[in-house]
Amino acid sequence: MKIGNCAGVESAAAAARAGFDFIEVNVQSTFHGQQAQEPDFSAARAAALPLLAANCLIPGALKVVGPAVDRAALRTYLSYALARAASLGTRLLVFGSGAARMVPPDWSPDTATQQLIDFSAELAKLAAEHSVRIALEPLCRKECNIVNSIGQALHIIHAVNNPSLGLLLDLYHAEQEGDTPQTVANLGKTIFHVHLADGVTRAAPTAGGKTDYRRWFGVLRAGGYDGRLSVEATNFDVGGPDAAAVVAFIRKQWQAAAAP
Repeated sequence: MKIGNCAGVESAAAAARAGFDFIEVNVQSTFHGQQAQEPDFSAARAAALPLLAANCLIPGALKVVGPAVDRAALRTYLSYALARAASLGTRLLVFGSGAARMVPPDWSPDTATQQLIDFSAELAKLAAEHSVRIALEPLCRKECNIVNSIGQALHIIHAVNNPSLGLLLDLYHAEQEGDTPQTVANLGKTIFHVHLADGVTRAAPTAGGKTDYRRWFGVLRAGGYDGRLSVEATNFDVGGPDAAAVVAFIRKQWQAAAAP
């Protein structure tokens, strides 16, 4: 199990000092898939921690559902972004992208779901070509109006049926939507990645929070998950005095977790 923090390359040194194992960067601002010219990756290559994961896969202007989908533009963008991610060792990309997948008013939800399945199938195929994996993230209804629950995400994943597409478990979004640790029991290798934050406040994991991390970790461990956990919290300063305590708390909760 490795613990990471969602942060830019410039925060890697601070994250390393706090005890994190990796950073999870932003796809758009790190890999620049909307520009054909190769960016300067010298800072990324010299970062104090590896860039093992990345989020914010699709820019909001590149719609994946609705009447304004441009599949050619999406393919071009993704071909650049995925190739550059792979070249930097970033093998896991998170497909949340609420603005890109927001269903427009008066657009059929069933049509939007099929569009999302079709896009995810093409995305998974392209990911396999670049030896990266895609984790589909359910987003709470406050942030998006499609694929809000874990069950809805699993519907997309099963419909696509490609080993390059799996589930992103975000504890904040899961608890906001009423999902529980039992929801992810027995999912095994379907879970590709995990985001950590308090299910009520979205704060970084601490002993005083509302989320019972041991219950979630117990189910994950029972299902064979031993992958990566990324802190994705609001108002969290990875260079602040409490950052090391957050890492220590997560490690202690993981070690203490027992299958329910």
